[in-house]
Amino acid sequence: MNLNTSPKDWIPPVFLKLRNHLLNRNIQWTGDYSSWSQAQNHSLGYAENVILQTLMEANQRLRQGEIAGERDGFPLPSPWVPWEILASVLHVKSTPAPMNLLDFGGALGSMWYQLNPWLPKGLTISIVEQQHFVEAGRREFETDSLRFFLNCKEASHWQKPDILVLSSVLQYLENPWQLIPDALLQNVGAVLVDRTPIHEAPDRICVQKVPAWIYKSSYPCRIFSRSSLLKHLESAGLVAFHNWKNPDGGSQLPFRFEGYLFKRPHPKAE
Repeated sequence: MNLNTSPKDWIPPVFLKLRNHLLNRNIQWTGDYSSWSQAQNHSLGYAENVILQTLMEANQRLRQGEIAGERDGFPLPSPWVPWEILASVLHVKSTPAPMNLLDFGGALGSMWYQLNPWLPKGLTISIVEQQHFVEAGRREFETDSLRFFLNCKEASHWQKPDILVLSSVLQYLENPWQLIPDALLQNVGAVLVDRTPIHEAPDRICVQKVPAWIYKSSYPCRIFSRSSLLKHLESAGLVAFHNWKNPDGGSQLPFRFEGYLFKRPHPKAE
């Protein structure tokens, strides 16, 4: 798979992160399907236009100062600061040189907007998203340091990434390691995986069901085997440097939402 792969075939797209942060109350993960297509056949689909509009409105209100913070479309009384992500970015930023970050599935960039007071000076952020997100991002939210792209190749042409961020996205991709090219994994200095369901058993394909009071929908979701996730990233020459637990999902599920910072032991020379 090359860097020109587009996210157009994500099912569901990354904006299905909406509302996962509130401990996933009433959200269910059911079934153990033999294939992604089988899980799709047991899914309702998703309210694409409603979710995109919700995220657009929340991001506009945030940037206009009408709300103090937001996460996945929900207003917050204070800025959302994911400390593990911030600490990981600051840890990787070990030299005075400018750093470039690629956020695969980063929606409209709200997280980085809220983290801006603490981010390293000179950081550039490339967000790779589906076409409707890219169009909205370019129209409403793009800046000199935040750009939106349809694929990793376009993003890498603008700025070669030093760190790749995969936050609450891998589980919603039918073939995540086709959309995340080996050429990218083998050349970045670090990979940050966050808000990803992980357990000790083999990969499980299930259906994630969202209740009607949020937006009635259901869609395929993958719960990753810890060993297979680690193996794939380690095969690209990366080493797990730090691991943390996310509050998403609570403590009653047979899996946990977790994050990892992977680093290259000896960053590749230019």
